[in-house]
Formats: sequence, structure tokens, C-alpha cells
Amino acid sequence: MWAITAPWSMGYLVAWWPLGEYERGWIPAAIFGAFGLVCLVVIGWDEPPARTDLPRES
Repeated sequence: MWAITAPWSMGYLVAWWPLGEYERGWIPAAIFGAFGLVCLVVIGWDEPPARTDLPRES
């Protein structure tokens, strides 16, 4: 998901700052960047350890 939001964020950022075509381009750039950042954080989480204490059958 972050690979999808990164180009959108960069596109809005470039349209705002160097090109000056979109005055409020920093707002969607920040929003899409935040979504991408959340995805990168979740990707970095470790997997929980496997459960070893399975219930016994009676």
C-alpha cells in the first residue's frame, strides 16, 4: 500500500512546492504520506510467537 501512496504524495508535493500549480498541495501530500507511513510501520512489526500451549483433549 505504501508503494501506491508514495507517488501520490510526491506528485502533490511537487505540484505544490517547485511548480506552484496547486497552492494547497501540501495537504493531500501530508495525508497520503501519513497513510504510507502507517503502512510502513505495520509492515515492520514482528510476527507474534507461535502458540505452544494448546489445550489437551480429555
